[in-house]
Amino acid sequence: MTVKSITPGALSPPGATVVAAPYAPAGPIIWGDSTSNVEIAVGEQATFVMEQFNLGFVPPMRVRASAAPDQWIEGPVVSYDFEENELVISADLVSGFGAHSAWFITIAGEPGQRGPEGPQGPQGPPGQAGGPEGPIGPEGPRGPQGEQGEQGEQGPQGEQGIEGGPPGPVGPEGPQGPQGEQGGFGPVGPQGPPGERGPEGPVGEAPGDGNAYGRSSGSWQPVLPSVGGTLSGQLVMGSNGGVWIQNGAPLTSAGYHGAHMNACMVSFSAGQAFGGNNQSWALGCVSGLAGGGGLFCRIENQDVSFAGWLWGDGVMIGSITRNNATGGVSYNETSDVRLKENIRDLADEIDVGSIVDAIKPRLFDWRRQEHQSESDQLRNVPGFVGQELIEVAPSAVSPGSSDDITGLKFGDEGYRIWGIDAAKLLPYLIAELQALRRRVAELESAAGGEAKKPTKRARR
Repeated sequence: MTVKSITPGALSPPGATVVAAPYAPAGPIIWGDSTSNVEIAVGEQATFVMEQFNLGFVPPMRVRASAAPDQWIEGPVVSYDFEENELVISADLVSGFGAHSAWFITIAGEPGQRGPEGPQGPQGPPGQAGGPEGPIGPEGPRGPQGEQGEQGEQGPQGEQGIEGGPPGPVGPEGPQGPQGEQGGFGPVGPQGPPGERGPEGPVGEAPGDGNAYGRSSGSWQPVLPSVGGTLSGQLVMGSNGGVWIQNGAPLTSAGYHGAHMNACMVSFSAGQAFGGNNQSWALGCVSGLAGGGGLFCRIENQDVSFAGWLWGDGVMIGSITRNNATGGVSYNETSDVRLKENIRDLADEIDVGSIVDAIKPRLFDWRRQEHQSESDQLRNVPGFVGQELIEVAPSAVSPGSSDDITGLKFGDEGYRIWGIDAAKLLPYLIAELQALRRRVAELESAAGGEAKKPTKRARR
């Protein structure tokens, strides 16, 4: 360095001595430019061809290549080739995206430690809708078959199809097949015309004692014996107006519900024309004083019993009646305090709740019989099953025959159908309903309220 002139007092006070410093050696150049087209991607190696030569980049120096303040690649130097003038960086920290071709590269400091996570910022506005819908993917595997649904209603009949071409020629007759099983009997044909009447035989003379006789097995037999007489297996009309088939027991003059004999009878009250205001008729079977049964119809002073059932010594156990006061029909089971004893509350001795819980209301289809078409089959019928209900409320079930024990099938002699009387379940339901009402009242009282009485619903 050569000092050509010094102006006194300009840079130093007068009398100062100026000493020129010696030359220092040139340091390494650790910056430069590059026009390489490099894409910003973390985890990849970025290669830059530098514009300057003989640069001082050496591994593992950390550098940053910036295309813009927010578009840069940072990472340690992998290598610098002096001959090719290429700088390779392992990108471990980036900002921005895309490819750029104007880079400024210089040394960078090591990243500091990660600070604590800041609070979550407010949610930004929703972004715009994405791109167009992609193509439909391949069909997935077929899932398991679901349960079969209920059969739908039959659709309308379609139009008749186009008639096909002319029938082809008849093929040769095949061999005769084996003979099938014999079919069932066909319907009975119409009755043929009556034959000619044969010649009338001679009429014998009946006894002349004033009694009524009928001819049987070539001899005359009395059909109206006096009261107390016997006649086995004959149609009998007694002096009280009764008509019955006698089975060998003495006849009596008792009324329609007091005939204590082994007989099946049809009886009318004596001295009354059928159709009058006060009359009775009966059809039934009576068996001694201890038991029996009867079906009768009675009209007395316009109070009609359409049908009644008797048991024992003429005690009525059920009836179908009409009362002129209401004009309705009632189906009755005898309930008379004069016929009952040892009466007490049902809920005090039986857990009616467990019985109600055990009852199984069912929905079922009646099996289709051979003579029924599919449209005649009754489906989705609510009700009960006798074999289930007998385990819970046997008094409501009339047992039939058991297939497992007897081996009988429908149509066999001795096969009996099971039946139920749903009215026998009513006492359990009423008792349980009363218990629930008491429980509701207790809960409302405990909650500080009062049980509200049901109000009448206004008629529309």
